Amino acid sequence: MRDRVGSRLPNFTAEEIAKVNGSLDFIGLNVQTAFYVYDKDYYEGAIEDKKCYYLDWGIDVTGERDGVPIGEVKLQDFHFFVLV
Repeated sequence: MRDRVGSRLPNFTAEEIAKVNGSLDFIGLNVQTAFYVYDKDYYEGAIEDKKCYYLDWGIDVTGERDGVPIGEVKLQDFHFFVLV
């Protein structure tokens, strides 16, 4: 790391290193799910003239196809467990 960023990294005293040694300051959790994507024009027939970045995509997502879930529903109704 020092080779890459050099002096931009902080220097710690032995006492500071001892204080944080064995501590935990970050826990990461990676949650992934799967969706089907399909065309949807939210602006077509819109009553109000509202524009939105997410609506500009012209798509919608679902976890089902023909009423069949993409996988077993987990956590919330928008998380699907899919074995690959």
